[in-house]
This record gives sequence, C-alpha cells and structure tokens, in this order.
Amino acid sequence: MKRASQIINDIQNNKADSLFLDIYQDESMIEFQKKRYVDAIEQYINLYKDEEVEIFSVPGRSEVCGNHTDHQHGQVLATAINLDIITVVSKDEEKVLLKDKYTSNPVYINDLDMKEEEKDTSEGLIRGILYRFKELGYKIGGFKGFSTSNVLAGSGLSSSAAYEGMIGVILLDYIMIWKSIQLKLLKSVNMLKMYILVSHAV
Repeated sequence: MKRASQIINDIQNNKADSLFLDIYQDESMIEFQKKRYVDAIEQYINLYKDEEVEIFSVPGRSEVCGNHTDHQHGQVLATAINLDIITVVSKDEEKVLLKDKYTSNPVYINDLDMKEEEKDTSEGLIRGILYRFKELGYKIGGFKGFSTSNVLAGSGLSSSAAYEGMIGVILLDYIMIWKSIQLKLLKSVNMLKMYILVSHAV
C-alpha cells in the first residue's frame, strides 16, 4: 500500500493513466477522473490523516432489456457502466465509518442489531451487510474512509446496489475474507461486474 499523498503524486504524474483508461474505457475522461480521484483522496486526508490507503471502484449497472431485478427475481440481462462509486479507505479496529454527503455516523462491528431509525439510510445498508456476513460465518472488520459517487440516485442505474457492492468488495478484498465467497456477493447484490482499483496498483 501507499500513503494517500503518494497516490496523489502518482496520479498527477500520469502513472495511473492506463489504469483509468482500463476502468472507464474513455480516453477523453481520464483528466476528469484524475481530478475526481485526487479530490477524493484529499478529502480523506482532511477527514483523517495522510496514511496508507486503498482505493476501490464499483460501477453502476444498466439492465439492457429494461427488466428491473426486483420484478425478475434477480434474473436480468445487465451490464456495468462507467459511472461508479470510488472509496478511499484504511482499516479501523472498531467500526465502519464512510464519510460522504449522506453518511456521518459510525457503525460499530460489535453492535450490528437492526436500528429502526437507520431504515433507508447508508448506515442501515452498512449494518445489514456486516450482519449478514457475520451471520454466514465470514470474517468482518472495520474500515474508515471517504466515498463519492457519480451513479445518479433514482436513475435506474443501481446506485444502492453499487453502494452495497462497495461495502462487500471492501470486506472481501481488504478485510481478507476468502475469495471463494465472491460469487455469493455478486449474486446477492445483482452486480454483473465489480471493478476494484487498489492503491498498490497505481
């Protein structure tokens, strides 16, 4: 892993351009994405500190034939899009705390019972995913970070599923849950593709 400030330096010195092209498939968007990632990393540093971090990207999704997964029992023809959630994270021993324009309250990993006041909130999604992973006997852990998304909410591009997928991917890849359960995660959040950007690849 690299310190947040080093990743900013790498991005600004064009060391991640090929990776951005691989993820977003649009050369004209590279400069936009570079600024977006640098802004997110700077937000992380302002919120926490300049420390070793990982960066994850999870895309939104379009259902090609227009069939919503809720009505089709998860059986749809879907494709990932190049709008995504990006999250800059580091490990935390006690909690999950993701700052964005919606989320500000920590979810402690030793207190995962459902809370009525968290229904339809980001905190509720985080708590539910952690609870289910633990219920299935998988290792869970905490992390803190900053998250930003350009997957438009309410647009049919699966912004909530992308958010759930983000939490799951961080747990899988960063908290060291066995990769064999990745297929279960993909099925549970109806994601066709999850693309992970990790900082050590920059």
